[in-house]
Amino acid sequence: MYSVYKRLEDFLKNNGDANINFCVANNGILEMTRNLVKSAQMNNVKIVLIALDKTIVRNMRGQCDIVKYFDNHFEKKIVSAQFYSYDSKDFKLVVHQRFFIGNQILKANKSYIYMDVDIVITKNFVNDVLKQYENTEYDCLIQSNGNKCCTGFYSMRPTVKTLSIDKPFFEKYDYKKYKHDQAFFNRKIYVPGILNIKLLNRPHYPTGSFYYTHSSKIEDKCFIVHFNCLIGNNIKINKMKAYKKWYIN
Repeated sequence: MYSVYKRLEDFLKNNGDANINFCVANNGILEMTRNLVKSAQMNNVKIVLIALDKTIVRNMRGQCDIVKYFDNHFEKKIVSAQFYSYDSKDFKLVVHQRFFIGNQILKANKSYIYMDVDIVITKNFVNDVLKQYENTEYDCLIQSNGNKCCTGFYSMRPTVKTLSIDKPFFEKYDYKKYKHDQAFFNRKIYVPGILNIKLLNRPHYPTGSFYYTHSSKIEDKCFIVHFNCLIGNNIKINKMKAYKKWYIN
């Protein structure tokens, strides 16, 4: 039912969907990845895992489509068992890859929806997201943290503007000096208006801090819950369990 692809190009050639939903992970976040994929299956959301090491390929095989993405993509070897914590020194090794992967998808004339693995899907969001492009000039739809963008959940569609957000664009603006992709995205893309961006409805696509405060009021409205604003793998998992969003044994 599910396949493992050696290259992203192979996956895209064999996939007839106009939109691709994907996440990126190494084996250090295996359990959250499994939980995300389980929540996707529960809500009939197709998702492909972009795998950063061989171990997670082995452990996730048969649970979703997988693309191997660890040969010649990184300056420094991705450690299979490592949890790359937000704002840690090596965090930026991993996080910018979502945009480079996304750009390849756009070049195949497909839209995409990216999500971090500390997200849990509570309803099928695909149609809701894609409909928000209709009859608009939006290039990108993205989760809001109140007044700026949260790059843990976002979508792009192929336009002249989004196709230009490629690796040379990131290199031009010295992306490696930023600790994480979100700071780069807000400073170099959102604030200057490089893309036409719509911030997604917060009760429908809440970040962690918003959800923890308003969960009783928005629970039935959420398409996803993003368990961010927490540092540490086990802390995130325990929070998911506390809100009954942990679906694996």
